[in-house]
Amino acid sequence: MALMWATSYPLGRWLAAYDAPQAIVAVRALIACVFLGVVASRRGELRLPWSPRLVAHLVLLGFCGFCVHNFLLFEALEHTRANTGAVINGAIPVVVVVLDYLLFRRTVARWSVAGIAISFAGALIVVTHGEVAALFDGSIGYGEGLFLVAITGWACYSIAARPLLERHAALAVTTWACFAGFALLAPWTLVYWEQTRALLTEPGIVAIL
Repeated sequence: MALMWATSYPLGRWLAAYDAPQAIVAVRALIACVFLGVVASRRGELRLPWSPRLVAHLVLLGFCGFCVHNFLLFEALEHTRANTGAVINGAIPVVVVVLDYLLFRRTVARWSVAGIAISFAGALIVVTHGEVAALFDGSIGYGEGLFLVAITGWACYSIAARPLLERHAALAVTTWACFAGFALLAPWTLVYWEQTRALLTEPGIVAIL
């Protein structure tokens, strides 16, 4: 699965010509759901104690992880380079720690703060192409800006998933979060049907996704 998600950056650049991020993410979410679902089922970890609150929680994960993070990631890759996106994506732990502190007042060790500061500085340099003043004059690229929103989405996913992962099997939570992401994005593949059709009728595309 790590390899699958790591391919998002070069894959996103290659598929940018189709202008169909909703279809790309929906298909990948469905593939991940099926794969993880089979593994979870074989291990007896697929079932969850369903309730309206649990469904809402999984929908939140699907929204943050796929509608925000993955969708904006592929949208951003239509406007910036893959390696730039990968570096910005590496700042997710920074956003997680900041949100954890703001929302729950959770603190981290000093050495962790130092590491976070270095990570943030690196992401800042990449986003602004070395011109930090660009943060204040509105000249940050559109793609880089989308990536910043995208990583916030994944940070929210990470924080929101924590309570579920403490009570349920990780495979089950991830499987159903993938399904929720697919269900949320599927209608948009129909709204933008021409782009979706052009993408999915291309030989070999689904296999690559």
